[in-house]
Amino acid sequence: MPKAPRGVVLVEQVIAAARAEARGALQGQPAPVPAETLATLTFAGGQPLPPSLRRWLAFDAGYLGFFDRIAKPAFQPQTFTELVIAEFPGAEEYADTLWAPFQKILPGDCYLVPGGVISRRFLYGGTPPDDGEYPVFVFDNDDVPYVAIEAPGLDVYLADQFGLPSHAHGAAIADQARRNFHGFRSFGLDGVVLLDGTEILPSDDGTIVTTPPAPKQAEKKQPAATPKPKAKWKAKQPAVKAKPKKPAAKPKPAKPKKKR
Repeated sequence: MPKAPRGVVLVEQVIAAARAEARGALQGQPAPVPAETLATLTFAGGQPLPPSLRRWLAFDAGYLGFFDRIAKPAFQPQTFTELVIAEFPGAEEYADTLWAPFQKILPGDCYLVPGGVISRRFLYGGTPPDDGEYPVFVFDNDDVPYVAIEAPGLDVYLADQFGLPSHAHGAAIADQARRNFHGFRSFGLDGVVLLDGTEILPSDDGTIVTTPPAPKQAEKKQPAATPKPKAKWKAKQPAVKAKPKKPAAKPKPAKPKKKR
């Protein structure tokens, strides 16, 4: 089975799909970042841009909505709590309560990206793997709020947004979860789900686990007792028959005394 494309290769396919759309998501002509500006552009904290984002911005900088002015682009990161408050009216009332556990596990820079009605997606400036890609998270505020990794990189997110065939990226998402999400598959007010599918519910006082439990160490097996050597089998010897005893000799009758 051929390996699913990633990085710049996948973004090139997205760009081809975007150009082919009659009424595309771009809603107009692409507006690229000038090449000389893009060459030195970094995230707000100085981190290098992932290859997928750099290639996409060379094609268009309007769709993602990162910049107020494309001619002078500057990233404006938000904390997780700031993003939620900005996107959901009334959320500021719970900044120190409901959103505090989320902020604890996602302390890095968040960059809002398009997609969702009652949910929001954001590029997370955490710790990238060797390919330099940063994960895209989804935050759902319907019923019980939760957050999860939706895509292992902006390349996969863009492919989904523009309707390219989906591929399984379980291993890449798991890698990002270990690097940037404490090894969680999802994290919500009703508990967490680990990568192996284990669910951990909040404690009786409502506390949510923000650090996954340490993996159980395999119990050391005690060395097996040395089995005692089995007694060797010996053939039974036939019992020796006792020789019949000779009947005791009868005493000889005494000779009669002669009369004198």
